[in-house]
Amino acid sequence: VTFTVTSSGLGSIGDTVWFDTDGDGLKDAGENGLGGATVTLDPGTPSNSADDVTTTTDANGNYLFDNLPAGVYTVTVDLSTVTSGIPSGKTIADLIPTFDADGVGTANTSTVSLSLEETNLDQDFGYSVSSGGVNTGNDGGIESESLGDALTKLYVGRKKNSVPTEFVKSEANLYNKSKMKSVQPYQGKGQTMLDMFPTELVAGNVANITSPTDILDITTADEVLAVDFSLDGETKGVVLGIKTTDKVYNHTKASCDRLRGAEILNIQTVQVKGYNFLMQGIKQRNGVVEYAISFATAKNNNDTNYTIQTNWYVNNYTKFNDVYNFQVWSTKPADTQKLVADVLNNLQSFIPVKQTEIQKVPETYASKIYRDKAELVVMLRSTEEGNTAEVSMVELYSETANNIKHRTNSLSTEIQQSLRLDIADGYEYDGLVKVDNEVEDAFYHADGNWGLDFDKRYTEIKNYFVWNNFDREYKDDEYAINRDVEVKATSDYDYLTVYKSLLPGTISADYSEYNYVAFTAKGSGLMELGLIKSSIQDWKAQYRVMVDFSEEEQTYYVPFEIFTSSASQNKMTAEDLTTLTFTFLPVEAQTNELDLKISDVRFAKTAVEGQIVNKIDKFENEFMAYPNPSQGNVNLLLFSETDTEATVTLSDITGKIIYSQKATLNAGKNELDFNFKVKTGVMLLQVTSNATNYGTSKIIFR
Repeated sequence: VTFTVTSSGLGSIGDTVWFDTDGDGLKDAGENGLGGATVTLDPGTPSNSADDVTTTTDANGNYLFDNLPAGVYTVTVDLSTVTSGIPSGKTIADLIPTFDADGVGTANTSTVSLSLEETNLDQDFGYSVSSGGVNTGNDGGIESESLGDALTKLYVGRKKNSVPTEFVKSEANLYNKSKMKSVQPYQGKGQTMLDMFPTELVAGNVANITSPTDILDITTADEVLAVDFSLDGETKGVVLGIKTTDKVYNHTKASCDRLRGAEILNIQTVQVKGYNFLMQGIKQRNGVVEYAISFATAKNNNDTNYTIQTNWYVNNYTKFNDVYNFQVWSTKPADTQKLVADVLNNLQSFIPVKQTEIQKVPETYASKIYRDKAELVVMLRSTEEGNTAEVSMVELYSETANNIKHRTNSLSTEIQQSLRLDIADGYEYDGLVKVDNEVEDAFYHADGNWGLDFDKRYTEIKNYFVWNNFDREYKDDEYAINRDVEVKATSDYDYLTVYKSLLPGTISADYSEYNYVAFTAKGSGLMELGLIKSSIQDWKAQYRVMVDFSEEEQTYYVPFEIFTSSASQNKMTAEDLTTLTFTFLPVEAQTNELDLKISDVRFAKTAVEGQIVNKIDKFENEFMAYPNPSQGNVNLLLFSETDTEATVTLSDITGKIIYSQKATLNAGKNELDFNFKVKTGVMLLQVTSNATNYGTSKIIFR
C-alpha cells in the first residue's frame, strides 16, 4: 500500500515578551516574562485591521501564531494589558523597549518574512526601565589613539588645577541656542556646529553647555561642543559634536566607554528620517544604561550636499574637508532618535543630506574588555553561531616601551563568549575583530598608566622607564598595580610627580577592603605619597603622607590611616580612589637629584611586621619650604596641633622684613602658597604663631 503525504505548507510565528533586567537584549535565565501583553499579527495589510489576529502572552511571556501561509507579517505588542512580570515599584509606563527582532527603531513592532512551512520563533520583545540619568558630555571626546594616556593627562591636569572632574552645571553655562546664535561670530555662509545642534530634548528641560574643551590641546579636534539636556536635576540626553579637518575623528562613544569599563549590551539597526543608523545599549560601570548613536556628517569645500556615515567601523569612513563627528546618547531609545532627528533636520535646512554607504552591522564585536589579574578578558557577542572569528591585537608592553607584540586568536562564534589571554602586566592593546577577513569591530584597551607631571622649565628628566615584571605573583588578597618604574631627574626649582592611574580612564573605584599601599622602592630622602579621591576637588586637600625612602632597596607598607588632608581631620576613606602619586620635593638645594625605583606596587589587606611605615611627626613645630632654590614661588608644608593664626615673614639676611602676612592654620597638615617678587639672593622665611615658633628656613631665590 502506498501513502501520499501532503504538506500543509503552513508555518508559525512567535516567542517571548519579557522584562530584560540587564538590558542586553538577550533572554537570560531568571528574567521574567511579561504576562498579559496583547500581541497582534498583521498579514501584510496594514490598512485593513479586519484580518488581524490577536493573542495574549501567557504567564511566561510566550505567544504563538500558527497555521500561517507564507508571506510578510508584522507583529505588534501592546503593553497596556500586561498583568505580570513587571518588577515591584515599576509600572507599565516605566517600560522602554530594549530589543525586538528588526530593531527598536520601530518600537513594539517587528516585521518578518515567513517562508513556506517555516517556524519562526525568533520574534522576541525585550523591555526594561530607563536609568535615572546618563553621563555628561564633559567626560567624552578623547580619540581612540593612546586613549589611556590622554585620559589620565586630562584627569591629572584637571585635578592639579582644582577643576571639577565632575562637571558642575550652573546658570553660567546654560545653553540657549537662539541667544548663542545671535552673538556668534560670522563664519561665512556655511553652517556652524551650533546651527546643527538640537534646541531642546523636551519642553521644559534645562540645557547646559558641557563641552570638554581641554581635548583641543591633546587631540586632532578643531572644535568641540557638548550639550546636556536635564530634567529634575538629572541628565536625560546628551549631544557631543567634534569638528575635524580632512580626517574622520577616531572616536566613538562605544570605544571610549569600553575603556572605562562599560559593556555594550546590544547593537541594533534603526532608521531616523529614512537614514540608517546603529544604536547601541551601553551599560556603564556604575550600572547606568545609555542608548547611543554615533555618526559623521561631512562635506568637501565645493559639495552641494552633506554625506552621512553611520557604520560601526569608523576607520572605513571616507575623509572629507569638513567632518562633523556626532555622539548622541540618552536614557531612552526614543529620546536618542529624537535628538538625532533634530540634527538631521538642521542639516537638511541648509543643504540636502545623502547616505551612500551600505549599512553593515557587526557580526561579532567586543562587548566588554577588562583585566583579571594576569589575564585580559575580551567578552564577545555575535549575531550567529559557528562562524570563524579572528581577534588580533597589537600589544605595547609598557608606557615607555618601543617594542610591540602581535597576537592572533581564532574561535568559533557563540552568541556570548569570552576570550581569556595571558598578558601578565602588559600595558596597551589595539584590537581588531574579523569575520571572514572583514573587520567587524575595533577596540582599544589600556591599563591605568604611569606618567610624570613636572615643569620642563625647571626639571630635567635624565631617565624614565616603565618596565614589566612578567614573573609577578598575583595574590587574591592584594590588588596589583601593574608594572614598575624608575626615574632619574634634576629639579632645581620645582617638584616632580610620578603618578599611576589605578584603572583605565582614571575612573574611581572602591578599595575599602584594603588597608595598605605597599611597594618596594629605592631612592634618597623624603617622598610625598598621595592617594587621589575623585570626590575632593581642591588639589591641596587630597590625602598625602611623607615617607623617608632609603638609598637601599626596601619594602614599605604605608597604612591608609596615616594619610592626612590639610582640609580635614577625618581619616581617609578609600571608596573613590583614582590615582596614586609619588612626589619628589627638593626641600634643600643639595637634594635636587632624584634617583628613584619603585616596584611591586599593590594595595594589601595585611602587612609584614617591621615594614610598616609610621607617620612622620617631626614636622610639627617646624615647616618645609619648597622648591628651594626658587624663582619666586614657594610652597609651605607644615603641621599644627591646633587651629591657630600664624604670621609668615620673609626677610633679607640683614633682618629687613620684605614681606609679612597672616595665615590661618588648621589642626593637622597645612599647605600655603606664595609668589614672592624679590631680588636674587638668600632670604629667611619664618612662620610663627602666638603658641609656636615653627622655625626659620633659608630660601635661595634665583
